[in-house]
Amino acid sequence: MRRAPSLRAPRGFAALILLGLTAAPSVRAQDTPLDAQVEQIAGSDIYLGAGTDMGLVAGSILVVMGAEGDEEVGRLRVIEATTKRSITTFVESPFPVTRGAILRLRIEASADGTPPAAPAAGAAVAASPRRSSTGSSTGPRVSGGLGLTFDARETTTSWDVYDLESVDRQFSTPTMALRLGVAELPGGLDFRTNLRASYRASTDDVVQPQDFVRVYSLELRKDFGSVQASLGRLYNPYEPMSGYFDGAWVHVGGREGFGAGASAGLRPSREDGGISDSIPKYSVFANYSDRTGPLRYDAALSFTQEMPKADSLSNHSYIGLTQTLRTGPIRLSQSLAVDRDPTDDTWRVSRLLFGASAPIVGGMTAHARYSLRQPYRVEQIVPITYQRDRANLGLTYGFSGSIVGADVTADDVTEDGLGRSWTYSGWFSVSETPLWDLGFTGNVSYRDRDGDHIVYAMPGLTRRFGPTFARLTYTYYRTEEPAAAFTTHAGDLAVDFPLTRRLRGTLAGRVQRGAQLDANSIYVSLWWAF
Repeated sequence: MRRAPSLRAPRGFAALILLGLTAAPSVRAQDTPLDAQVEQIAGSDIYLGAGTDMGLVAGSILVVMGAEGDEEVGRLRVIEATTKRSITTFVESPFPVTRGAILRLRIEASADGTPPAAPAAGAAVAASPRRSSTGSSTGPRVSGGLGLTFDARETTTSWDVYDLESVDRQFSTPTMALRLGVAELPGGLDFRTNLRASYRASTDDVVQPQDFVRVYSLELRKDFGSVQASLGRLYNPYEPMSGYFDGAWVHVGGREGFGAGASAGLRPSREDGGISDSIPKYSVFANYSDRTGPLRYDAALSFTQEMPKADSLSNHSYIGLTQTLRTGPIRLSQSLAVDRDPTDDTWRVSRLLFGASAPIVGGMTAHARYSLRQPYRVEQIVPITYQRDRANLGLTYGFSGSIVGADVTADDVTEDGLGRSWTYSGWFSVSETPLWDLGFTGNVSYRDRDGDHIVYAMPGLTRRFGPTFARLTYTYYRTEEPAAAFTTHAGDLAVDFPLTRRLRGTLAGRVQRGAQLDANSIYVSLWWAF
């Protein structure tokens, strides 16, 4: 007899919820701006290359800032987020966005999406504390948010081509996410953390581990004028290729001109995200920034070494170089990593990214991107096993609160005999029309790889009812792989609504049908911003 999934609450999960509920804010502050790349556009959905490890969680409001960092271009709301990526949608009228562009974002604390009442856009968490009429500080400044979500689904899979029996499964996942920043602590310290705890119940316990707790960041920071230092679980913005680490970081320099620094610590465990001493690491880096004129340039050069303690594994050494150049609406970006391959003691390019976007005429913008990746797996004796090349070229046109775009992507993977694929995509988003104030979105793509065709289409309707936003979409997906061809149809309905000024809720449901897969799911979310 099949066991139903248990929903017992683990003690660690309950403790973290209590921690979030007892965080008493005194006054709202703004978070430090972050940069995220637009990886995909699907109608009104914008896919960003930043997720929960950068503080983005479902329900977050993202203020998109202009090139100068002092003006608001528009707003996005996070629909769904993983550790490295997130799906967002426009909060108000759509604004021009191009694939491959780097967006400067500020996480807005208000849950209702209204503009902040205090510091100007781009102000950092460490902004001056609120002062009384006598000029004295009123204490620490607290900002952040607490999210509670519940995701449940049931699936039935059946692969007749493999003569397998159908399998019924159920999954349910309650999750708590906490993002907390406290500025102006005694001694001029700033504190910030970003964590998530889930309990993942499933039929026959197929999802392991059930208790899932991840601390993406836990940082104590101190600014000494031109010197900045941090301790805890950190992310080095001048060496973005290795992710978070547990240790210390120091940087000498300001927002303009030259700077330099170093970091040292331990790489977290890949299995559970906990502290692990198996791979110590260190980095040294230098940076330069010039934002005084119409030409804005940022660059960072770093050297990093990871030193596994296992005798069978070699040290991982690599050099990184990132650059961005902006002048008006024209943007160029580049990212390079060169790794030492211990198998033959040579240096190989493991990461190479080029991106560019520029206006052509009217509201039309062209974008292009090229990437080469040879992922380095430090836990493997042969760390580099394949290469992936991707090139993308497209156009986006924005007009009267609407956008439309199209692009083509070529993809080469030198692994398991996979050849080149071509993907052709188009999308549009119209925020509001005279027809019952409805908005219309659509996305379609077609991929061809050696006769393997994949077709994807997702038309949708949107509607605002005051501060409440509703979205209805239909998704068609078909793949013609010889061994596993299948077609699915799915309908999604989501409603996002405010409960109070700082408390927002989301209700969503999906029904998916196909010869090989049937699924039903519900999603409930509450996000309290403080």
